[in-house]
Amino acid sequence: MSFISIAKRFGIALLAVLPLVGAARVEGLLLATIFASALPAFAAPFAYITNQSSATVSIIDTASNTVVFTVPVGAAPGGVAVNASGTRVYVANNGSNTVSVIDPVTATVVATVAVGAGPSAIAIDPAGIRAYVVNQGGGSVSVIDTASNVVIAAVAVGASPFGVAVNPAGTRVYVTNASSSSVSVIDTASNSIVATVAVGASPAGVAVNAVGTLAYVANASPSNSVTVIDTATNVVLSTVYVGLNPIGIAVNPAGSRAYVGNFNGGNVAVVDTASNTVVATVATFGSPYGIAVNPIGTLVYVANSGGANTVLVIDASTNSVVTAIPVGVSPVAFGTFLGGPPATVPGAPTVVGATSGNQASVSFSQPAWNGGSPITSYTVASNPGGITASGPSSPISVTGLTSGTVYSFTVTATNAIGTGPPSSASNSVMPLVVTIAADSGAGSLRDAITLTNGCISPVSLQFAIPGAGPHTIQPLTQLPPITCPSVTIDGYTQSGAQQNSDTAGGNNAVIEVALDGSLCSGCDGLQIQATAGAPTVKGLAIRSFGGAGILISGPGASATIVGNYIGTDQGGMNAFGNAVAGVKITGQYL
Repeated sequence: MSFISIAKRFGIALLAVLPLVGAARVEGLLLATIFASALPAFAAPFAYITNQSSATVSIIDTASNTVVFTVPVGAAPGGVAVNASGTRVYVANNGSNTVSVIDPVTATVVATVAVGAGPSAIAIDPAGIRAYVVNQGGGSVSVIDTASNVVIAAVAVGASPFGVAVNPAGTRVYVTNASSSSVSVIDTASNSIVATVAVGASPAGVAVNAVGTLAYVANASPSNSVTVIDTATNVVLSTVYVGLNPIGIAVNPAGSRAYVGNFNGGNVAVVDTASNTVVATVATFGSPYGIAVNPIGTLVYVANSGGANTVLVIDASTNSVVTAIPVGVSPVAFGTFLGGPPATVPGAPTVVGATSGNQASVSFSQPAWNGGSPITSYTVASNPGGITASGPSSPISVTGLTSGTVYSFTVTATNAIGTGPPSSASNSVMPLVVTIAADSGAGSLRDAITLTNGCISPVSLQFAIPGAGPHTIQPLTQLPPITCPSVTIDGYTQSGAQQNSDTAGGNNAVIEVALDGSLCSGCDGLQIQATAGAPTVKGLAIRSFGGAGILISGPGASATIVGNYIGTDQGGMNAFGNAVAGVKITGQYL
């Protein structure tokens, strides 16, 4: 089937004469924000998939098999190539007669270069200094100086040129001529044709093996074959029949396999290059177009058009599809679309928040960019003090903080390259820990309540009194009133304490901290005067006060009182009542 009939079959309005396939339905783009990586030199690598009908490039992180960016480009993008260093991606826009130059780090178009009519494919020399653009409608190859993004030469080739590849030495460019049934061989030093090789009808994709000795040409219908060319002599060595209407072709790094996308056959043919025979076919349930093999030869990526609108990932060891990644409409990715920016340190995480008790727990989300190398750890640092703690993921707890000191925290991410910039600072927290049973002094309940009234929200007042419990705190004078609306006084944080977990109606709570008023004449146990919220008191035994065990007073004051023994000992079995009330709420007695 001819290229034009392919387009007609799928209802495409051809721009120039590029046979990029279309689709009858439009699927949304899958966007994501999480980055990862696998290979040391690249960010996994990334796959840059041109979507003809969407006029976009989907950037896939192949470590997570997710689309991480979608970049708008020119009309009907088809051909694509990544330079060897992974610093630039070049896209041939068939409908705009331009090439879009993408910075893969920022995922933005940084230059647009006007070329000939109907550019269909593009290839970059190994040094990254020249881009060769096949102009299908113009019958030529535009040579772009990549430093200046200027066309410095135009080489006339055969009729309807379609595919292009550069040999590993950068000395030869191979261009398929669809209407001439030939391959033009261009000398890169002189930008002139030095040979023309007759191949099958309608040649499309072309690939050169890693050592530069063989070129493989996919001949579309009616040939339905692959031509193998000896690049030293420009002589055809073999013709391999592969399937219906092959277009895209790629060779693995070892040179032992060639992968051919049979557009109308709906499969990928796997060619053993030693015997030049098809040893497997992999069904794509779509119309495979561009094909690329990862740098270690373990995975094959296929732009699957014809309504599928996916990129298939094939396990090269089993010749089976392991996943399908949704992309834009009519993915083409005709060319060497795998690569990526050089690895760097990761970006800054985003701090979600921090909470405190006898330690701080800092939550965060991973950076939007991992630097092209897996994140191995995160480090939380306090301010003040520079106290640090590390871990593999969120949240991370920071210990060794000083009770009553206000802290904020930043988080950094580390990969194999190094440590990235810190996040913005977290919310402020103040760890408050009662560490002594004495009436006053640093670490006492009296001191902690005073500090809570600075009200760094939220505040968790916890207990870590050393030694075996239970522990009894006996105020000598009235404890200061609690005015912070977000404080939680949590006796269950004391070692040995536990909340009731008996779901059958019993009680297995253990109280290890008692607040005893027998030495404080006429005192209330706790006075809550917060008017803008509801402080929480739990896990305490409150007994023997001359006033109320808990007094809630003031306009609009409220509190959450849960899991306490009020008017008893720590076991809840022996009565030690509070003279006025267990809980008094501005005139009400409980």
